[in-house]
Amino acid sequence: MKNIYPSERTLFCKEGIEIKVSSKLKEEGLEESIPFLQKLMERSRLLVNLTVAEEGERIFFDVLVEDMIFSIGYYYNTNQYFLTKIKENKKKAYVEFLRKGILVYFSQIMVKDIASPSTKDKVLVEKVKKITLSQLPETLIEYSNRKEEKQEVKSESDEPEIKENLEKLLDFATIYNKYEKEKGKQQCQKVPLNYTKIETQAEYENTYIFYVGNAKEYQKTMYVKITDVEQEENDINGQILEIEPISEYQNKLYIQLSEQVDFKKIPQNGKIHCVYQDVQNRVREKVIENIRKGKTPAKYLYHTFENFDYLPFENIDFSKLEEKMQKEKYPLNPSQVKAVEKGIATQDLSLILGPPGTGKTTVIAWWVKYFLKQNKRILISSQNNSAVDNVLERIGKEYTDIIRIGDEKKVAENIKQFLYTNKLAEFKKKLVNTTEKSIQDNQQKLEQKIQKNESYQEIDQIQRKVQEQQEKIKENQKILKQEIKNSKTYYDDVLKLQKKSRILEEKISVVSNQSNKILKFFVKILHKWEILQYQRIQDWLARKRKKYNEAKQTIQSMITDDDFLEEIKKLRECQEKLKSVPKEERENLDQKMNQIQQEIKKFRKIVEALSDWREHIKERNDILTAILLETIQVVGATCIGIQSRKLFADTTFDVAIVDEAGQIQIHNVMVPISRAKKSILLRGS
Repeated sequence: MKNIYPSERTLFCKEGIEIKVSSKLKEEGLEESIPFLQKLMERSRLLVNLTVAEEGERIFFDVLVEDMIFSIGYYYNTNQYFLTKIKENKKKAYVEFLRKGILVYFSQIMVKDIASPSTKDKVLVEKVKKITLSQLPETLIEYSNRKEEKQEVKSESDEPEIKENLEKLLDFATIYNKYEKEKGKQQCQKVPLNYTKIETQAEYENTYIFYVGNAKEYQKTMYVKITDVEQEENDINGQILEIEPISEYQNKLYIQLSEQVDFKKIPQNGKIHCVYQDVQNRVREKVIENIRKGKTPAKYLYHTFENFDYLPFENIDFSKLEEKMQKEKYPLNPSQVKAVEKGIATQDLSLILGPPGTGKTTVIAWWVKYFLKQNKRILISSQNNSAVDNVLERIGKEYTDIIRIGDEKKVAENIKQFLYTNKLAEFKKKLVNTTEKSIQDNQQKLEQKIQKNESYQEIDQIQRKVQEQQEKIKENQKILKQEIKNSKTYYDDVLKLQKKSRILEEKISVVSNQSNKILKFFVKILHKWEILQYQRIQDWLARKRKKYNEAKQTIQSMITDDDFLEEIKKLRECQEKLKSVPKEERENLDQKMNQIQQEIKKFRKIVEALSDWREHIKERNDILTAILLETIQVVGATCIGIQSRKLFADTTFDVAIVDEAGQIQIHNVMVPISRAKKSILLRGS
């Protein structure tokens, strides 16, 4: 989709903006507007349209939020922003904001004294001009002036000079237009019809049946207005769809109202007045005015209609195109081939002559094929609906991206699929389905990322649990290890002392084995030291045995303690779980978790943005229209029809193809040819 917010019309204000509510607005009451103000504060960007560049010591700009427009004033003397007005966007100014507005990003948007909901994440903006809040007013004026200066320079340098011949032609078209207007007004000077009864009618939308008397002066397609018996003015207008006779003096008028009206508000008996609908005249007047001002893409008009001077045909190699035309089931004849090539090579205006039955529609179809491959936008037009529909029927067999502008009642049944409302509904459905699928795809990716994150968190929890369990048993492990070490030391000491004790026992046993008392006395004196040493060893041995038994008892107590065993069990379980996780999953876990959380955040933003977009395209036809007009390359409409619809009034074309041009008066044919850079006219000879 084309970027509707180019960087040259985008600003980034690194500060937040605080908007105060004016005292006048407070007095009027803000209760109904608080939800919209909260939506304003949920945003990180404002689409700003400068309404008053500078008025004394203040400037004013409008901000569009959904269906509401907020008028904000900046006052230089206080350096403060005030909300001065809140109005409903009844005129559907969205396209105007897109065309003329400036997109401004803020770190935060606050309305003082209004409770703010949680704000959305900030939007990172790159490659746009960055300013401070204090620079904002002057920058808005600078951008506005820059836009106006460009327009002024363009109008001064590009505005063509209207010379004598073209001026006469435009005057001639103006006279024709005025004549038709006067004639139309005269034809509407009819006696109003009295109606005595109204019924609803379901076949056509917003249509009612009015019972009237003699309606001979009235015809289908006439525009009418409805009043009460006193003929008081109101806004109930419509068009006659059908006149059905009931008897010689009574008829039913099927009238489709131009706007939705509550049935109860329609006078139950009153008058039907014929009114002149001057849409066509206003369309022609606007076109003539635009040509005079140079506001037309058809720049060739100023030399072609003035000096009858034509640009040379483009030098194009048609060999491949001719080969294709001859491979068709029904190959084109030489005159058709020549017509196709001349129309393509024309740089300004071309007239193709061909009697009925010479294959003009075939030639038009080849033009369209060629221009579409050149990525050009094409207007198919004629004075009557059937001529337009015949061409679109032929083209529509191969190419369906077509919009037909016109009244559904006047369009051929097999062309109604191309009507703007139907194409918009089809486009909306397709776009909603595509968006829905994209939401589902990104939601699925989001869920996968969430599951992966949960897996990482589970591994992280296991690692933390292992660490936690290790910390819990660490002190006991330390004590246990020390007691085991001590018990081993004590045990070794006992063995050593026992060995020494046995050696001393053998020596002392000599004393015990002496029967002679005198000899035993001297031997005992001789081994006195061994005896004393033996006694000391026995004391040491008793103490070491005691310490060994105590350490052994401590170890036994610790390894049979239920709490300690439970902690060890938990530790082993966590360690086993951790072993089951692949090594590559455990490596750089913190980095992986941080990355996956960033991805989750990104996909949530995508899903949120797509969901917002889905709601927008469900509710906002103006947005879809802007997108649809960018994608559609073939538009079909009558000469006046292309200009009478506001949505298409500013659409420009690369080529205008006008069929049955010989039947179209100059003030009508000027409408389609003024909308394209070059035009091809067809007429029967």
